[in-house]
Amino acid sequence: MREKDLIELAARNIDHIDRPSQQRGATYFREGRVLHVELEHEIAAIFGDVQGSEPEPYEVIITFSKRRHGFVMASQCSCPMTQDCKHVAAVL
Repeated sequence: MREKDLIELAARNIDHIDRPSQQRGATYFREGRVLHVELEHEIAAIFGDVQGSEPEPYEVIITFSKRRHGFVMASQCSCPMTQDCKHVAAVL
């Protein structure tokens, strides 16, 4: 997968996350809380670090798996919600 394709997949999958988390994630992004983002287009994954309420940044992993009718997004976060949270939205 090309890097451009991975970015497009990320943009199309933001709706996978609920609206309040999307809005808080956008705020985190605007506030500069996304400290690091790494695109791994060879494995269709995005890694990120987001500064939340704790001293240590939360670690985010977003993966895209090919299925019969397109791609499916899965996310992980080291925050208490563990997935599909505002930190994931901030990285997307």
